[in-house]
Amino acid sequence: MSDEKQEKKQEDKTFKVLKVVHRGEAPRYYANNTEVGMTSYDLSLKFAVIEEGDEEALYVKDQAIISMSMHHAKAVAKLLTAYVAQFERNHGLLYSATPEDFGITGDAVAVKVDSNA
Repeated sequence: MSDEKQEKKQEDKTFKVLKVVHRGEAPRYYANNTEVGMTSYDLSLKFAVIEEGDEEALYVKDQAIISMSMHHAKAVAKLLTAYVAQFERNHGLLYSATPEDFGITGDAVAVKVDSNA
């Protein structure tokens, strides 16, 4: 491999860190319920607050829906994983219930996809 090609390959792995300047305020919401939907192009997160529940349903108040490309979703997932790992290193392991804890099997979990999937 020529030096020029090798140098180009090295350049591709280099990231420049830029300062992020926020202009204006965005609304702030709390959520304790999240639903995930996806198409072949993007992923949507619907954030809500649980207001009440009974034997038939969980009643939630939708707060916000955030849609993003799958590339962005993967980057956000990695970022969230890193932050949770850092929190656990500092404060101890967090317990997170799994569907199996509630007797929900893998075939009972619905995944929403579009016809292009």
